[in-house]
Amino acid sequence: MSIEGVELFKHKPLSRTTRNSQPFRLLEILPSTDPSSRIECKLHHANLIKKPSFKALSYVWGEAGARVPIILNSKRYSVTRNCYSALLRLRELGETTVWVDAICINQSLHTNNDEKCSQIPLMTYIYPAAKEVLVWLGHVDEEREADSQETEFLAVSLLEDLSVEDIRHIDLFADIAQRGEHPELRWKALPLVYGHTWFRRLWTHQEL
Repeated sequence: MSIEGVELFKHKPLSRTTRNSQPFRLLEILPSTDPSSRIECKLHHANLIKKPSFKALSYVWGEAGARVPIILNSKRYSVTRNCYSALLRLRELGETTVWVDAICINQSLHTNNDEKCSQIPLMTYIYPAAKEVLVWLGHVDEEREADSQETEFLAVSLLEDLSVEDIRHIDLFADIAQRGEHPELRWKALPLVYGHTWFRRLWTHQEL
C-alpha cells in the first residue's frame, strides 16, 4: 500500500499537568494477520495518575535519517528503522498498548519544547508505572550469520542461569558458568548479546 499521498499526522496538544492529572500518550498497535504488512497504530491520551495498563519500550532510536512510515490515527508518521523493527516484533508478540517515546512524545522541532519540558521528566514515573519494560536490542552484524540465533539462545540461557541465583562469591559464579551441555560456547556467545548498542546508551541507565 502506497501512503505517499496520505496526510501527515500531527500530535494534538496534551492537557496541563495538575495535582490530579499527569497527561501522556499511549500507543495502540493494531493487529495484522500479515507479518509483512505496514504497521498501523492509534495514539490515545491518558492520565498516568489513573494507572492505565501498558508496557514501555526500551530501545535504541538508530540512524535519524533512515526513516520508515507507519499509519498513525489513519495518517502518515515516520519512525526510525530500528523503531519500526521493534514495532513489528511487538505486533508479532501480540502486544497492544505500549509507550514508545519517539511516538508518544511530540518530536516536532518547532512545537514541542513545552511538551518535552513536561514529558521527559515524566519518564521517571512512566517506566516504573509500566506493567513491564520490553527491551528491543536490535541487530548486530554477527546476527546475519546462519547460526546467530542459536548462538544468542546460548548466551541468553547463561544469563538466565546467572540471574536466578543469589551470587555472593566468585566460586558460585564460576560453577553456574560451567553448567549446561556447552559451557564454553555459552560463554563465548555473550559478546554477541553485549555487542548491541543498547548497552552503551545513556538512557539505558535511567530506564533501568
